Amino acid sequence: MKNLLLKSTILLILLVFTACSSKVAFAKQEPLQGASLVYVYVPQFVSTGENGNMGSYKIRINNKRVESKIFEGEYQVFNLKPEKISISVTKDGIEERKLQMDFKEGESYYLRVINDVQNNNFSFVQAEKGVALKEIAKTGLSGSRAIELDNIITELVTPDEKQESTPIVSAPLAPKPAVQKVQIETLTTSSKMDEVKKAYQLKVDGILSEDEFTKLKAEILAK
Repeated sequence: MKNLLLKSTILLILLVFTACSSKVAFAKQEPLQGASLVYVYVPQFVSTGENGNMGSYKIRINNKRVESKIFEGEYQVFNLKPEKISISVTKDGIEERKLQMDFKEGESYYLRVINDVQNNNFSFVQAEKGVALKEIAKTGLSGSRAIELDNIITELVTPDEKQESTPIVSAPLAPKPAVQKVQIETLTTSSKMDEVKKAYQLKVDGILSEDEFTKLKAEILAK
């Protein structure tokens, strides 16, 4: 009974350990439009697991750090701008190796960390695609790449978000100025005075009486 309980406990511990150590398996990707796809990976060496000398690595892109560490048997992938970019890895926060790359749009690159356990050293090189795909297929995706606001990696290319078309609203037309009705006088003041003078002359000549002149004058001025 005790042996059965002991075996069950050991099996449970192994299952928990396996679940905790599982990683997302490698999945080949294609570069985003207008980007270069860059893999940084550390192959898993059997000797490393035996002697327990598993190093951790920090990645920097143009001296801007990627927050999560990468361990042996892991990889990280970045869509970067197609331009000259410096990528470096630092082992255990002490030793640093750097590559100066000139990335091309639509191309994939495989940057490999080689851990020399016997000499307690490591190197960082660009791997040939065929070799890299065989090695990286045995690795798993490392932790998330959380980035602090003051450490934004502007070299990353993200998928374009679909921009919703905004309807164009025409500006309201300015109201037309009200057309003022202008009364056009048929007779100017000077012409009215001329008629009044003519009427007065008719009165002087005895043709019009005083009442007739007064009435005609009122009619002329009322026009």
